[in-house]
Amino acid sequence: MDKEQDEILREKERYEREVAIFNDYASQFGVPGLNTFFWYHSVDLKDGIVTPGDYDYRHSLHAFQFPDDMRGMKVLDVGSATGFFAFEFERRGADVYSVELPSLLDWDMIASERDQIVRHLMAYHDASSPEEAYRRHLNGPFEFCHQRRNSSVKRVYSTIYNLRSELFDGQKFDVVFLGDILLHLFAPLMALNVIAPLCKHHHEQRTDVRGMFRNWTAPMMRAWCDWAIKVTRDEVAGIAPMSGL
Repeated sequence: MDKEQDEILREKERYEREVAIFNDYASQFGVPGLNTFFWYHSVDLKDGIVTPGDYDYRHSLHAFQFPDDMRGMKVLDVGSATGFFAFEFERRGADVYSVELPSLLDWDMIASERDQIVRHLMAYHDASSPEEAYRRHLNGPFEFCHQRRNSSVKRVYSTIYNLRSELFDGQKFDVVFLGDILLHLFAPLMALNVIAPLCKHHHEQRTDVRGMFRNWTAPMMRAWCDWAIKVTRDEVAGIAPMSGL
C-alpha cells in the first residue's frame, strides 16, 4: 500500500469512528435516518459538540483570511453542503445565503454513469429513493446543524448555472464563496460567468488546483486562468488555490 492509499484508509477509519461516537450522542434527538447521514464538514454545534466530517476546516480557517468582523456584509456560500462555511460567516456577523443543489439528479454526471452513481448513493444511505438519499447526503445534515445552532442562514436550492439575483430578492453580495466547486462542473467557465454579476466586491474561489489539472484538459485550464485574471482585475477581489491548506 502506497503512502497516499494509507492516508486515505486512516482518514476513512477516523471518519467512521467519529460517526459512531456522534450517532450515539445524537440518537437522543430522534431524527429519522440520522445514523445514515453523510457529514461533509465538521460543524461545531456549540456546548462542546462537533459533528463528524469528511473535511474539518476548523484549524485551517486562518489560511482563508476571512475578515474577523463581517457585520453588515451579505455573503453567498455556493455548494454549501453541511454548511460549515455558511455558519462560520454567520458567526462572524454576516447575513448569509447558502446554496445547494435541488436534488442528486442535478449533479453534473456523465449520462452513462448517472444510474450507477445514484444507485450507489442510495445503497450507501440505505435509502429507498433518490430523494431520501439526497436528504441523508446533503439536506438532512445541514438542517440538523441549522436547528442545533439556532441559525438564521437562508438556504436556496439551485444549480450554479441557474443562480440569479431574483433568487435572493434582487440582492448582490459583498462576498461570494465557492469552496472546491469548479473541478466538479462540466462547464466551470459558464458557472463563473453566472456568479460574477452577483458579486458586489469579492469572489473567493477555493479549489484543489492539482485536481483541476487532473480533471481538465490543458486548453480548458488556460482558458480558466485567462478568465480568472480578467475578472479578478475588473470585478473580483480574489481567486485562490486550496492546495497547502
